[in-house]
Amino acid sequence: MNYDPGTHGFDTSVWKAIGSDPTIFTGAFLSSLLFNDTSAVSKVAFGRGVFYFEMKIPTAPTAGDYRAWGLRNFGTGASAQFIIDGEDFMAYVSDGNGNTDSDEITWNDAWTNTDTVFRINFTPAGVKFHVGETPVSILNSSGSPKSALHFFVRNDNADDLSLNGLTGRAVDIYATSFGVSGATDISSSPVTSTTSAEPYAHYQNNSFQSAVVKASEGHVYSLMVTNTTAGDLYLQLHNATATLSGGETAFVKTLVPGLSAVVLGTDFFGEAGAELDTGIVVAASSTAATFTATTAGSLLVDIFYDGTSGSPGYLLNEDGGSLMFEDGRKILLED
Repeated sequence: MNYDPGTHGFDTSVWKAIGSDPTIFTGAFLSSLLFNDTSAVSKVAFGRGVFYFEMKIPTAPTAGDYRAWGLRNFGTGASAQFIIDGEDFMAYVSDGNGNTDSDEITWNDAWTNTDTVFRINFTPAGVKFHVGETPVSILNSSGSPKSALHFFVRNDNADDLSLNGLTGRAVDIYATSFGVSGATDISSSPVTSTTSAEPYAHYQNNSFQSAVVKASEGHVYSLMVTNTTAGDLYLQLHNATATLSGGETAFVKTLVPGLSAVVLGTDFFGEAGAELDTGIVVAASSTAATFTATTAGSLLVDIFYDGTSGSPGYLLNEDGGSLMFEDGRKILLED
């Protein structure tokens, strides 16, 4: 997923402005959306992914400032965002249920009025924040968001906060509709979204050695797995209908490095999904080819598969360079 202001400008099929529309700056080598005392939020929500906000912050944090950018659900308040509030710069998360967490970040003068990439790695296990290549915060408490979030930019200051580009990687778990409610105040107005009626089931497990996802024939379309340990582990799918005893050969396996997350989507499984003609069993293993049990809770997994139960939602497909809904509507184009 790539949003290039030089190509798309302020595309109202993607964004909803809160206040006046951001203006477009076009230079010899770079185009930007300029947020001057205004805000905007995406009409599409994302379940998981790594998001790169290419920004230019005009001044160092100063008393009276308020700027924010990142991911948020304006209906629930769940978020993962960078915030400048007065002289404070922070990474902030909320689960939308009253639980929050934050880290204060020391502002580096090299970030002032300079093109800088702010990265948010949003996973079920927590959120990692980077500025450039430097990790600045890991927030994985109860405040970490679990719901789908919209990307947004907010600048309450009367100066130009520049968005030079926005890129999403591994954004492949689920999405929501284009519906956005009318809103005048980004701090309190809801951005509503709906899930599809397609029969995709969402399976989540945060404490397993092996577990039955579906006790009959099924297809796996996408998954995300997070390793909470420092050592490398393997996420396995088995064509079976019961939990494993040890030594069984995996149908699908993927390495999950320590303290990291891996997403497998339609680029791996194909749009038809991976067919398991007996059943779907997920396993956390210390060995690759066959199952060797590891401690429950070592891997956290979200799986989208076919079924009539669970929490349905649209899958996102990477179609070459285009991000698409399951029904083929393109959301954002890769240039």
